[in-house]
Amino acid sequence: MCPKEDSGNYTCKVPFIYNRELHMKISRTLEYIIQIKQNKDKPVMIFQQNNIMEVELGATFTLTCKVLHNRSIDLLWIYNDTDMAFYAEPGRVIIGKTSQTFTKDGMEYLKTLTFTKVMEEDYNRQFYCYIWHVSNHMFYATLKKPDPNFQGFLIAFFMSILLVIIIAIVTIRIYKVDIVLWYRSSWFGNTDKDKDGKIYDAYVIYPKISKGTISYEMNIFALKVLPQVLERQCAYRLFIPGRDDLPGQALMDLVDETISQSRRVIIVLGNMFCETHEDEYEFEQKKAMYDVLIQNKIKVILIEIEKITDYTNVPESIKYIKQKQGVVRWKGEFTEDALSPNTRFWKNIRYQMPSAKHLSNNELRYICSEDMHK
Repeated sequence: MCPKEDSGNYTCKVPFIYNRELHMKISRTLEYIIQIKQNKDKPVMIFQQNNIMEVELGATFTLTCKVLHNRSIDLLWIYNDTDMAFYAEPGRVIIGKTSQTFTKDGMEYLKTLTFTKVMEEDYNRQFYCYIWHVSNHMFYATLKKPDPNFQGFLIAFFMSILLVIIIAIVTIRIYKVDIVLWYRSSWFGNTDKDKDGKIYDAYVIYPKISKGTISYEMNIFALKVLPQVLERQCAYRLFIPGRDDLPGQALMDLVDETISQSRRVIIVLGNMFCETHEDEYEFEQKKAMYDVLIQNKIKVILIEIEKITDYTNVPESIKYIKQKQGVVRWKGEFTEDALSPNTRFWKNIRYQMPSAKHLSNNELRYICSEDMHK
C-alpha cells in the first residue's frame, strides 16, 4: 500500500533516434492520486477523548460525544455501567438525542450530556460515551474542580494594603504632632530623660532691652507665659535669663554653662529681635548657634511672638534654621483658653521639646487670665 504522500505528477521520457542520431525526446506525464480507503467497519471517536475538564461548582456544563462511522449506530452515556438516565434526580442531568450529519468522511454522530447544576458528587467520576452494538469503543470524561484562583484575592489584598499605607501616611502627616504627644504620654513613651545629665529642658533667649525700651509682650511671654504653660502645666524646667541668673555672675561663663546643661534652646523672635544688638543677647545667640550648627549638640525651637516684617537684620544662622525647620508662630491674645497646653500652638512647642514628666490632672495648675496682667 502506497502512502498518501506519494501522490503527485509522474513523467516518462523516451529518446527518439533518427539516422543513428538523437534528435528529440518523447515524454508523457500522468497525475497519480493515492486515496486512503477508510476502514468502514471501525468507528472513530473524533472529539473529547479521555478528557479531564475543570468545572465550577453549581455551573451548567455540557459534555459532547462525537463519533464518525459509516453504519447506523447509537450512542449511550453511562456511569458505573448504568444508563445516565438513572444517575441523578430528573432534570439535573439531561441526555440529548443522538444526531447524525453526513460529511465527506462519512456519517458523524453526536450526543450531548448536560449537567444543569454541577454538584460535589459529580467530581472525579468517569462518565462514558458508549457506542451501541460496537464493543470496546467508548471514551470517558471526568469533571474536576478548578484550581483556586488567587489572582483576584491577591489584587484585592495588595490594593487594601496600599490603601492602608496611604491612609496611614496621610494620617501621620496630619496628626503627627498629636501622635507623638500621645505616645510620650503613654506607658511606652515614659523614658527617663534625667540620665543624660542635663539640668534644664530649655534655655530661653529673648530680647530684653533695646535703646532704653522694654518689649512688654516679649517679656510677658518669656517671663510669665512660658513658665506658666511649660513649667507649671507640662512639668518642664526652663532657664530664663533675667529670672534664674544671679547678680554678679560672669555672663559668658553663665551662658556657656547653662546652654550646655539644657536639652533645647528656645529663641523668641519678634520685630524687636531684629533691632537688638546687646552683647549679652548676641553672645547667647552665637553660643546657641555654635552648639546647633557646629557641634550638633542641641536643638533650637524658634517662636515668633509677633509677625516679623523685615528679616534683613536677622542673623544668617537664624534664617537657616527657620528655612530648615520653620517657626512656631503665636496668634491671638494671652487669654486663659490660649494658654491651655492642648492648643495647636503649645502642642507644636511640646512636640519639639523633649519628653516631659507625666502629671496627673490634680497636679496641673492652669493660669487665669487675671494673673497675666498682675
